[in-house]
Amino acid sequence: MRILGLDPGVNRTGYGILQSDGLTVVRFGVIVAPLHSSLPFKLKAISTGIEEVISEYRPDVAACETVFYGKSVKAALLMSHARGVLLLAAHRYGLEVFEYSPMEVKRAVVGRGKASKEQVRFMVESILSIKEQLREIDASDALAVAICHLFRTRDRSVSYTHLRAHETGRN
Repeated sequence: MRILGLDPGVNRTGYGILQSDGLTVVRFGVIVAPLHSSLPFKLKAISTGIEEVISEYRPDVAACETVFYGKSVKAALLMSHARGVLLLAAHRYGLEVFEYSPMEVKRAVVGRGKASKEQVRFMVESILSIKEQLREIDASDALAVAICHLFRTRDRSVSYTHLRAHETGRN
């Protein structure tokens, strides 16, 4: 099964595709909308970019991070626009979409919901055996969402921390 992980943003939308058997990275990247363009133009760039990714790599499902209220209401509203475009694109291609909160993603990948983006990136690299540091934090976050979905569909209570403890006999 191919899982498309999505980290929505109006200026930068991260995506990552995993093949569930063996946790193989198929593709990851960032769709960058033109910085000084209007909101509709940015949303069109996100839509076009993600539809190209879906069309080329044919994921089976999509997993998207939910909106969270962090620093400002305006940022949350803009993120909602980006999420809407991503959800619509996934629907157009017949993908079932699963949604996870940032805290749930962090808990699944790092083992605690208040982990930093750098901790998430480190664990994503470790879980997926990525040798070089992921430069794009948005792509790292998208891969984390895909990993979270994989862990949640295998067993609702499993996380990477739990899997490692089981593999090493420390449970």
